[in-house]
Formats: sequence, C-alpha cells, structure tokens
Amino acid sequence: MESLKEILKNWKQKYKNGEPIQVSEIDKIEREYNITFPRVYRDFLEATGNDFLPLDNIVFEFDEIKKTAQKNARENLKEYGLEHLMPEHYWVIAEWDGSEVIWYIDLDQGDDPPVYGLNIVEYAEEPDEWWYEKEFNKFSDWVNEAIKEYEEHGHS
Repeated sequence: MESLKEILKNWKQKYKNGEPIQVSEIDKIEREYNITFPRVYRDFLEATGNDFLPLDNIVFEFDEIKKTAQKNARENLKEYGLEHLMPEHYWVIAEWDGSEVIWYIDLDQGDDPPVYGLNIVEYAEEPDEWWYEKEFNKFSDWVNEAIKEYEEHGHS
C-alpha cells in the first residue's frame, strides 16, 4: 500500500496544488505548544501546508489552525462545558464556523492517529454520537477519503 507521503507527492504532481510548510516552522509550533505531531500529520504539512483542494470546504490551513482554531476550540469547549470529552493532548486539524465544529487528532495515539469530529454546539444541546464520533481510524484514511471525494465530485 502506498504511503501517505507518496500519495501526497503524486497529488502535487497531478494537480500542482499545495504550499509546503517548512520543517523549521513545524518544529517551532511543536516547541511553542510543547507537543509532537504524529509522523503522518508532519508529512501532510510538509507536502500540502496551507493549500489542499480536497479540504477546501473546511478550514484546515495550518496558519489559521495554529493561530485561532486551537484557541477558539478550547474556548468553545469550556463555554459549553465539554472539556471532559477531549483527550489530554489533542490538536485541532480542521474547523468550521469559528471552531464550533472541529476535527482533531489525539497526539498520544501513534504515528497515524484516528480523526475525531465534534460539533460542539449541537452536542452540548443533544449529546448524541451523531455530533461526536471517530470519523476515521487513521489520519491517512481521512486524507485519502478527501482525495477520493475530490476526484469523484470535485469542488471549486
């Protein structure tokens, strides 16, 4: 099976899309937040950075994620009393609507961790698994599915 790194390399060659993030920038963020990103997430950032067409319908751009999504998600979780749902070390990888909807990875779940989705507002009103679930068993599966959907249906 092709690695995520290879898949993203082929993606970039095919679509000429993706502005990589320098390793030094990734290292800086890890130091700033006192975290270590999983290997596949680092590979993703190094390959696509702030521009990856299959995820253009949600906010995933690293600049936005590191600046506001982490802060907004934590504030929203606190406001709605849902901090207890989150693992100790997590990183929001994408968000929607001011981080009222987030996708995140648990940084303690290996080099290719699951992707979880949480609609904070809806879950606070109606705690149902529909609003909070493991969406993919691996981050690489999340990216592969985004590519598959993009190639089948496209987005503008």
